[in-house]
Amino acid sequence: MTGAPAAAPRVRIAERPGYLEASIGRRADDPNALDEQLVRLLHGAVDRAEAMPGCRALVLNSASATFCSGLPLDTAADERWFTRRETSPWYLFERLTGCAVVTVAVLDGPAVGGGVALASACDLVLAGDRAGWRCTEALLGLVPAMALPFVARRIGEHRACLMALTTMEVDAARGAEWGLADLVGADGATLLPSALRPLRGCRPEAVRALKAYRREAFPWPPGLADRAPAVLAGRLASPETRRLMDLARPAWEGV
Repeated sequence: MTGAPAAAPRVRIAERPGYLEASIGRRADDPNALDEQLVRLLHGAVDRAEAMPGCRALVLNSASATFCSGLPLDTAADERWFTRRETSPWYLFERLTGCAVVTVAVLDGPAVGGGVALASACDLVLAGDRAGWRCTEALLGLVPAMALPFVARRIGEHRACLMALTTMEVDAARGAEWGLADLVGADGATLLPSALRPLRGCRPEAVRALKAYRREAFPWPPGLADRAPAVLAGRLASPETRRLMDLARPAWEGV
């Protein structure tokens, strides 16, 4: 008698020639919430990419129809997941912007909430026709405190705030126009080979140095990394926010 088959890993890692691929999602309908587990697993993917000989890029894509749905409504009441450095989305976004390899996000589906920041924190974003971006936090009485700086750095303060205030959905065409995507095609995955080709000669030490200099040349206000989770915690403490999240949870859990 054989046991039940082991569950598919939440993030599947594959070493490819010259790059590491991290595919998020166990199944096609996985919402890929940016929860504590996913943050830890993606930190592990960065560790492995930096340690892999000859690795020039870390590619994040999704095995699901959704790239990443952002804030996990079922664990949002526990502040520990977003205040601890090892599980905070903020520090994951910082690692993606500062690690020794080029980070690439491949979107062939929607990025929502914190998922917009997950893609925006990457050095290069490839998007297919089905890609989309939407900051939905305001619908729940929340503020995209951790996401907004990373999205604004990519597309500018006004457009990032416009996305947050209106919760508008940005499609692939407008995403390319605004800078949410660097390359757009019928299918994001088909853009990957040509996007990776110029990276073959990039030295990890030079990549890390360039990213470090970028932080020095264009610094954020001191204390912003501490302020972001504090703002999020403040909104989560609102009874109205908790009510809205409770109302939204059944639909979210049904995804």
